[in-house]
Amino acid sequence: MLKFCGHTMGTPGMDIAGAMRLFGALGFDGIEVRVSDQGTIDPADFGDDLAATINGLANETGVAVACLTPYFRQFHVPEQREAEMGGFRACIRFAPRVHCRTVRLFAAKNPPMEGPEHEQAYAAWTEAVRALGREAAEAGVDIAIESHGGTFATTLARTVKIVEDIGLANVGVLMDYGNVYEHGPRGREAVRFVAPYLKHIHMKDKRVDESGAARGEGLDFGAGNIGWPDVLSELAAVGYDGYVSDEYERCWHPDLPPAEVAMKQHIDWLRAWREANAGA
Repeated sequence: MLKFCGHTMGTPGMDIAGAMRLFGALGFDGIEVRVSDQGTIDPADFGDDLAATINGLANETGVAVACLTPYFRQFHVPEQREAEMGGFRACIRFAPRVHCRTVRLFAAKNPPMEGPEHEQAYAAWTEAVRALGREAAEAGVDIAIESHGGTFATTLARTVKIVEDIGLANVGVLMDYGNVYEHGPRGREAVRFVAPYLKHIHMKDKRVDESGAARGEGLDFGAGNIGWPDVLSELAAVGYDGYVSDEYERCWHPDLPPAEVAMKQHIDWLRAWREANAGA
């Protein structure tokens, strides 16, 4: 059965306790946590006290930690490589302490995408991820590489190619379907294509405009036209039992309605979909 988590991108300025209590009250099964010095938890605070706080909140609210989402990513840049890999390692070590199976990985920021510079950067980045993946496997943690523009993983095909090049069972795909809809594959075909590698899902609904681009910040779930009902149905059909994360981007768009309003509509729609499709 699909599980639904709220992303703390939707709750800027709210601490981990506030976010977990809110998501529990709204009816989410889990929480995806932004990890940065400007996020919901700061990697500098990793330790026994933070782990105990989060585990206590999970027991109190029934909200599991579905995914840690850090921003360490520039493994291909020599002068940043050691610090960036060290930061990601800290997330791998912290995840099991809060019973979290998945750590999101952003596939570099604006890397070179052609020519010898691309080949060199891509080789260095994938080598680093392979090393981190082996460490994560020992900790019982999955790494989910997000499909996202401005990265090595600009399409689902590129994301799958990265995962295949790395060649580790615990390194897979975070399908952000809204991010890569324009490039295809779409709908049920997208799910079937990525299913063997799938670790996590980001959801935001969008509408295709006259140019063919999918757009929409803060669109109500169910109001888009990019095929989410088919995507969710196919996820269930292929046996995906991980999380679909409500990536409400109020962090980047502070003029959007508060999480208490928008994310309530989102989870109500998702739970209604799950109930209507139970056993289908």
